[in-house]
Amino acid sequence: MAQDAQPVDCLRLRYAMQVEGASPAIRQRAPYRWVRAAHCLMPTRAARCLSFPEFLQGYGHEDTHRAFQIQSKGMSVQHLDHPVEHKGIDTDAVFLDKSRQAVRNLARLWLYDPLFARYGREIPLIRAHDFLQSTGMMFFLALCSPWLEGRLLKGGGVSLRLFGLMKLIWFDRALRSAQPWQMPLKAD
Repeated sequence: MAQDAQPVDCLRLRYAMQVEGASPAIRQRAPYRWVRAAHCLMPTRAARCLSFPEFLQGYGHEDTHRAFQIQSKGMSVQHLDHPVEHKGIDTDAVFLDKSRQAVRNLARLWLYDPLFARYGREIPLIRAHDFLQSTGMMFFLALCSPWLEGRLLKGGGVSLRLFGLMKLIWFDRALRSAQPWQMPLKAD
């Protein structure tokens, strides 16, 4: 490697390959969980009946909201074999920042969006948080936060499981501090 070449951070690339790169057959097993703009094709008329949660800020979970709208309207989803190509991978630091923004948006949606009251427990992060909260383990996980964050920022082969634990901590914090930026969305 040339001296001025930057090594590719591993976490973002691993997440892209293992999570975002799921085959259409895997995505079709839980079709609404995997709705992404890159994988979704729908008639214009159907797309126009979907709204955008205006109170989201920054990055993340617009597609989750769209998926729940599609589900609530009884629209079916057929996943296409349309692999996502990444033109330049975010550094781990950028990916972690975007992930933290996405978790904050998820907390806002969970607290203030009626669709999430109806479908939100389908999201693995919400289910895991509810379980850890009910057992009292969320408190102990939060104590590991400085170590986890340091380990993630250090890079070099960090597991997706550690990343998942950090997202649980961020979600817990976001739930405690989330504020609606507008009135909650009206139910369909």
